[in-house]
Amino acid sequence: VYRVRTGRLGSSALFLALVLAAPVALLLGRALPPHGLGLIIRLTAASACVLIVPGATFVRALGRPHTFGVAIAASFAWSLAALAGALALTFAFDGTISTTLWLVFAFSAASLVPALLRAPVPSEESERLTIAGVAAAATVFAGFVWWASNTVYGDALFHLGRVRKLESFHLTSLTVVDEFRHGGLHPGYAFP
Repeated sequence: VYRVRTGRLGSSALFLALVLAAPVALLLGRALPPHGLGLIIRLTAASACVLIVPGATFVRALGRPHTFGVAIAASFAWSLAALAGALALTFAFDGTISTTLWLVFAFSAASLVPALLRAPVPSEESERLTIAGVAAAATVFAGFVWWASNTVYGDALFHLGRVRKLESFHLTSLTVVDEFRHGGLHPGYAFP
């Protein structure tokens, strides 16, 4: 994202293109069949939209650390913090998953303008090669995990059914999945 000799305008344009790549990939994944490559693109893009993009815009708005790896770790940490805050507000106001997503989007949008105005920090080629190597190794590892874990078993079926119920029926409240009347939601669903 922070290439040497691209200047502020070029770096901001590249950063904006990378930030918009995740939602565009998600739309592409939604256009493909919901299995195989389409599912892989959907899950990857959705993960990037929630776990990388919000924090990346915030970290760049603050001024990125000089080490690229630290910037990526900080992006992930700030994204988790934004997600936890959005989930806390969602459950405080008895919102839906759409509320959470809109809050995360608002966090990203609010930090995008300062992020684009921030001067770039140059990175070295060795950093970019290291990050590319880690990303390639992680992709291979994720592929092996995906291939090896194709069966849902144990109480995971119960939890998967509950999550599918929340997603499929577009429920307006999370209290519909309480196990006991006025029992409250399991904390695992509040902060998955």
